[in-house]
Amino acid sequence: MDRFDADQVTCQQYAAAQIAPAVAAANNQAVGGALLGGIGIALYFYALALHPLIALVAGRPLQAAEVVGIAPDPTAIATLGLLSLVPRRAGALPLIILPIIWCLASALTLRTMGASEGWIPLTAAALAVLAQAWPRRNGTCCRRARRR
Repeated sequence: MDRFDADQVTCQQYAAAQIAPAVAAANNQAVGGALLGGIGIALYFYALALHPLIALVAGRPLQAAEVVGIAPDPTAIATLGLLSLVPRRAGALPLIILPIIWCLASALTLRTMGASEGWIPLTAAALAVLAQAWPRRNGTCCRRARRR
């Protein structure tokens, strides 16, 4: 691992450490869904830390790794993860459509090319749709129920 790779990993870890806890705390407070928060955090963590390693698994050098902010697939997956953490009443549904379309197009392209990692963006899109479609408890209802 050269100096550039080390700096890149450090920046990704810093971004994850700064963003993910705040979004997760807001999600747990407003939505109260540990499963939904887990899906969003898992997608975000995968895009930041694990997706770049797919290059090694596929037999490509680490310099060919797809990184969030540079390559579209991990960026779309990270976006799906963050938008899965946003409470539904914040209006994230229109924003999630574009990354889902990108993941579907990417999965179809990878499948057409015969690449073995074509299931990854498709799975990310399915998990994001699941997180958005899952019934959520409204934060105000939860507070009223606790007072009784």
